[in-house]
Amino acid sequence: MMHFALQQIKGTTIALYDTLGQDAARYVCDQTELETICCTSDLIGGLVKLKQIDIDGDEKKMEKVKNVVSFDPNVDSALLNSAEQVGLKVVTLDEVIEQGKANIDKFNSE
Repeated sequence: MMHFALQQIKGTTIALYDTLGQDAARYVCDQTELETICCTSDLIGGLVKLKQIDIDGDEKKMEKVKNVVSFDPNVDSALLNSAEQVGLKVVTLDEVIEQGKANIDKFNSE
C-alpha cells in the first residue's frame, strides 16, 4: 500500500530489511537520504538505536531520517518518548490517512 501511495506523489520506495544488520541499514539510509520509514511498531526501537548511534558517534548516516509511520494503530508511549528524544516523529498510518483525506484537494490538483 505504501508503494502505491508513494507512486501518487512521485516518491521512491526503498526496501530496508532488519536482517541486513545495523551497518547496512545505516548505509542505505545515508545513500538514499531517506527521510521517512514505514514499519511495524516492533521495529521502532531498532530505529531509535540506529539514530542514537549517530548521536553518539561521528558518522551521521541517519541524520536525514526524521519520520516513522507505524502500521500499528497503537504505539507504546515509552517508545514514542524515546523516538522523540533522538529526533524521530512517529505517526500511525491511520493518522496519515486522515491527513490525506483532510487535504485531498491538494493532492488532486497536482
